[in-house]
Amino acid sequence: MWMKMISFAALSLFAALLVGGPMGCNNPSGLVGVTPEEVRDALGGRPGTIGGLEEGWIDGELPKEFWPRVIQELEPIEVYTHRVNRVIALNREDGVETGYYVTIAISSYYPTDDTEWTFSPLADNIWSYTRILVERDVLELQ
Repeated sequence: MWMKMISFAALSLFAALLVGGPMGCNNPSGLVGVTPEEVRDALGGRPGTIGGLEEGWIDGELPKEFWPRVIQELEPIEVYTHRVNRVIALNREDGVETGYYVTIAISSYYPTDDTEWTFSPLADNIWSYTRILVERDVLELQ
């Protein structure tokens, strides 16, 4: 009997993944209402473009009043630069930050996992990321 239950559970999991993952979601990025490409393009990461959104950046941060509509819909806690690329921080909790990372054409940095950052590609020039905040970052946020 328990073998049938295990087989049914495995089949159910496979079927859920086949139709788009948990809860039937067919958007692997987790974005709701916007696509990864729209987010990328809003911050100047469209392949073949140079630079991108330049207006409004102050000391590496983009104040809320300059956020494009697509970014506003994500309700980020902060939009900032990292090595000239764009970071959309969506959550910070227990020393961990998550969100989206957009590379722009003038950047020579290709997102690579290290001890602080972990990246998962979503589309050309946009990744979801997890960042372990080091002590200096936590102090700056207080």
